[in-house]
Amino acid sequence: MRSSRFVCMGVFVWAICSGAETYKVDQILSKHMKAMGGSAVISNLTSVVREARVEAGGLQGTSTTWILPPNRTRNRIKMGVLDQTSCFDGEYQWTIDANGMLSIGDEEARKAGLTEALIDGLSYVFPDSTLRVRYLGREGELGRSFLVLQMLPGDGVPAKLWIDEQTWLLAKTELTSGGLTAIREYSDYSKIQGLMVPHRIRMQIPEMQQGFDFFVHTVKVNEYVDERLFLRKERPVHDYVIAAGKQTAPIGFTFSNDHIYLKGFINGEGPFDFLLDSGAGASVIDARFAKRLHLEPAGEFKATGVGGFAGMSLVQVDSINLEGLGLYGQVIVAMEPSKLLARYAGLPVALILGYDCLSRFATEIRFSEATVTFHEAEGFAAPAGYSFLSCSFGSRVPVLQVRVEDVRGRFILDTGSGSSIDLSEPFIKRTGLKKGRRLFESELHGFGGPVKIMVGRIRHISLGPYLMENAVAGFAENARSGVLSSEEYDGIIGNEVLRRFDLIFDYAGERLAIKPNPSFEEPFRTAKSGMMLELSEDGRIIVTRNVPYTPADEAQIEPGSQLLEVAGQRTSELGLGGIREIMRGPDDTEVQIKLLYKGEVRVATLKLRTYY
Repeated sequence: MRSSRFVCMGVFVWAICSGAETYKVDQILSKHMKAMGGSAVISNLTSVVREARVEAGGLQGTSTTWILPPNRTRNRIKMGVLDQTSCFDGEYQWTIDANGMLSIGDEEARKAGLTEALIDGLSYVFPDSTLRVRYLGREGELGRSFLVLQMLPGDGVPAKLWIDEQTWLLAKTELTSGGLTAIREYSDYSKIQGLMVPHRIRMQIPEMQQGFDFFVHTVKVNEYVDERLFLRKERPVHDYVIAAGKQTAPIGFTFSNDHIYLKGFINGEGPFDFLLDSGAGASVIDARFAKRLHLEPAGEFKATGVGGFAGMSLVQVDSINLEGLGLYGQVIVAMEPSKLLARYAGLPVALILGYDCLSRFATEIRFSEATVTFHEAEGFAAPAGYSFLSCSFGSRVPVLQVRVEDVRGRFILDTGSGSSIDLSEPFIKRTGLKKGRRLFESELHGFGGPVKIMVGRIRHISLGPYLMENAVAGFAENARSGVLSSEEYDGIIGNEVLRRFDLIFDYAGERLAIKPNPSFEEPFRTAKSGMMLELSEDGRIIVTRNVPYTPADEAQIEPGSQLLEVAGQRTSELGLGGIREIMRGPDDTEVQIKLLYKGEVRVATLKLRTYY
């Protein structure tokens, strides 16, 4: 934004409301500007610093906000173990998390950050060719009348502003980004050095049923603010040790049911099973394990998952140890992944290793050798044989441009997903990729609940120069919230694709090192029985439903049946992963199964076939 922002330009729309006074947009802005302090005060505004008490999720703490008009703002919140900074520095939106790690937001976050900074800096009262304002109408609420404006920054996201027609002060703002709506309500104004400032700010995200209340107690106007606050610089992080120096020795993992499992220790106890999950924006400890380790959860918040939003809290862990690697003093999320993973993947976990761990390193996953190596990020050079693809990590997950048949999309590379590729509903509608395909109904299970998926085939997908044909794909349907309903991403790439490569997630270098391995030419594996299975809390493997027109449906397997044996082996020994491997066998293989239904034992034979 140039200094020309202080000149009112453009054509303003007439605000016509029957039965009430009629205003033009420039009249509304003029009255609003006068109420906020006047043209001279606002046009000469150089800084505002707000200090507040903040309450959210059952926690209390402090908040400091630095505003440098026209378009820079920084906020730091400290509540118990949570210490997080977010900033729009005039060019980028970035955050520093509770563990001191810096992440730079993607394009959507940048646009939202710019819009919020323009509102904080009151830049909208001086519209110009790069920042337009239009009138939307009058609204009433609880006996109050509001004039609703829409702010249209050329390089940001649109926002709505509610101006109180009695006081002419800003009462509320609303903007939507990444599938989430942020609503801020402003009240308890007082004049500080000629500027009207709110002393009560409530921020809500309705989709997550999450709110933050700020009670402002100190405001400084036009005082010196250190420009270094707006430099993108992490807090010093010395919270890990690699025993061997620059990189760990390769750490072996178990690839079971299309997930990566490592053995590790938490606070010196274990070993426990850890899940390596590049699609997790934070590391997650199972809430039951946290209780067992006497870790006190703090706060009640919401996290975004595949199926929507799930409850979470925060805990501080003294140590997390893998073979040759130690992480110390980590603030991580406490949820209940173990119950979900045990139910559908067959193996409970104590910890999900997500962004907090992986982002400190260049994380090398060799599916060909079933090993993970953590390299020091500084000065990292990939071993010979890898090629590089540009990869964004701005949303704390790796996002890559992927070609799906003839269209491109932004896909999360998710080692926590056992699928091949799952397409988001907005991407499907935008591209028409679902039309004319033979599809079968299924479900995708993740945090926030299940998502209905129609499963079929796509001709090919490409990661950079690497093309894979006849890939299995999931088409999200009726996704109301979560990743597969969002416009921010076009879908998820899971391990049925990723296992065909050896990969290095280079977070610091914003790139993906990739090379095909011997699995690259293998056909995409599919389940061929049509039985949908889950593990009950008491350890029984249950048939939940059958896909129509499949071997299980034709054999009239009753939903609710307990699966006792598969191919002569007890299911308690095979586990879900072992059963699914058998059911992926060659077409026309006959698999005998033994079931228990309503007290009666039954034997059936399934003739496997590829049905999609």
